[in-house]
Amino acid sequence: MILLYGIPGDGPLELIADTLEAKGMDFFLVNPRQFKLLDFIFFYDGKHFGGEISIGADSYPLDKITGIYNRGFDFELVPEAKDLFETDTFSMYQKMFNLFNQWIEVSEARVINRASAMASNASKPYQLSLIKSFFKIPDSLVTNSIRSLNSFREKYREIIYKSSSSIRSVVKSIEHGDTGMDFHSIRNCATLFQERLVGTNYRVHVIDKKLFAIKAEAETVDYRYSSREGKETILEEIKLPASISKKCLALANALGLAFAGIDLFLTDNSEWYCFEVNPSPGFSYFENNTGVPIADAVVEYLAGVKS
Repeated sequence: MILLYGIPGDGPLELIADTLEAKGMDFFLVNPRQFKLLDFIFFYDGKHFGGEISIGADSYPLDKITGIYNRGFDFELVPEAKDLFETDTFSMYQKMFNLFNQWIEVSEARVINRASAMASNASKPYQLSLIKSFFKIPDSLVTNSIRSLNSFREKYREIIYKSSSSIRSVVKSIEHGDTGMDFHSIRNCATLFQERLVGTNYRVHVIDKKLFAIKAEAETVDYRYSSREGKETILEEIKLPASISKKCLALANALGLAFAGIDLFLTDNSEWYCFEVNPSPGFSYFENNTGVPIADAVVEYLAGVKS
């Protein structure tokens, strides 16, 4: 039995559900937006974990769950819960989800991915410090100081900036000498700045011992949002050099991630860099545009099929 934890309509979650359905595999969904239908009982007797998840009239024993696909998020962010904030009802369900997330962390099932493994992405500077044991990383600066930023800008013809946390952001660039931007807002929000490299983006999905590499060609800084600028991103499955594949597998393993989306970059000087490792990758964008069977690999891992 596979447990899907997340919100219906989420692209990756829907693709996993469709794949499970097509394969005739048993699964069920825990939707945090329907928290009033949920109940969770959990125990540990010193040897075994036990309990059950109830959704309305249906009940699922924890020891029958062999795989967990975790796309959940903080209960406080559930829209239906906001009106209950600071009430006894809110507190009750918040504690239930805290316990549920703790169970996922210690579950004997295969999990994609545990919160402890995903935590490195909460701080991109910290994650970069781990990545550099495997790949080159761009020269980087995290600062809320305009003086520090100006010194960094003097070093490069062009730099990029993005969120330094796990919050998704659109990557933008700043050219040397650009005086049309107001940087004073960084005083309230430390921002990650990096040298802009020249070359091509690659997204590598690692699922246990399997690997899928996709080349992303675009004229924009952030290929994910090319359409916003009226431009196109061309995605193509490719085969990585064996040495780079080996590093990707080792990096995902070192971070404790059964499933990872690794953002690589190959410069025009033939040097491989790594920007980030996404612990909950939005892989549906890549699969829907290339046909690469990422969801199949994820489902096989959750079902315990050996790579």
